[in-house]
Amino acid sequence: MGRRLAHQLPYPFASDLYASATWQAALKNGDSLYGKRRVGDYVHRPRYELYDLQKDPDELVNLATNPAHKAVFDDLAAKLKDYQKRTRDPWFSKYEYE
Repeated sequence: MGRRLAHQLPYPFASDLYASATWQAALKNGDSLYGKRRVGDYVHRPRYELYDLQKDPDELVNLATNPAHKAVFDDLAAKLKDYQKRTRDPWFSKYEYE
């Protein structure tokens, strides 16, 4: 399960990926896909991501808001929050403001 702290901002690219010829060509050509994912979905990631890596190794179907996966999501979210608290993650305070 992934949690984006600044999900409303564009996803931060590694400079080598952003500068790569394939990414720049996709942008220049107005391609709708980059690999199997839509370009827009690659750049603007959702707040939470949860994937079934056995069935969806390319991470194309986000299950984070799927009611059938709520128990798994809630369990992983609780474990992440506990881990952040135990390790004194400075971003733990974000829970107070959301």
